[in-house]
Amino acid sequence: MIKKTSGFSISIGTYPSVFGKVMIAAVSGEICAIAFLGKRKEKDAVKELRSRWPQTSIVRNKAVASVLGEKIFTEPHRMKKLGLRVLLKGTPFQVKVWKALLTIPFGKTASYSDIAKKVGKPKATRAVGTAVGENPFFYLIPCHRVIKKSGELGDYRWGSALKKTILDWETKNSE
Repeated sequence: MIKKTSGFSISIGTYPSVFGKVMIAAVSGEICAIAFLGKRKEKDAVKELRSRWPQTSIVRNKAVASVLGEKIFTEPHRMKKLGLRVLLKGTPFQVKVWKALLTIPFGKTASYSDIAKKVGKPKATRAVGTAVGENPFFYLIPCHRVIKKSGELGDYRWGSALKKTILDWETKNSE
């Protein structure tokens, strides 16, 4: 974990994922953000990145995004075995929730209350929902796998249609 929030460079680039164009940001090969671009402009994603990582320099590096994008989106059910590393920057509760999301198996879902129980706060489903919504790692940390207890998809930072597309794709590719 980086304790210092200045004096380092973040490399960014775009990657044409199976779900659409994404921006991948990394520091020395460790991913610090993945943003789904969709209809958003890349400059908006960069602005959001700058707000998360102030006083850093941002440099374009297509090669880093290409290598990391291939690992993330080519064989996503093998991600744990690929040795990807991320820099998590959030509150202790957010980090706990994001780590819990990593335990949801590829092609499966969990409810917000399941995640709340997993992080030791069974009544904190709304707080879990907020932390899930703040996840800066599109697809890599699978917030798309969290649904309502009723089975409804619920909200998704990148849009409910994309959430359904991702879940359907994972279900189809988990067999």
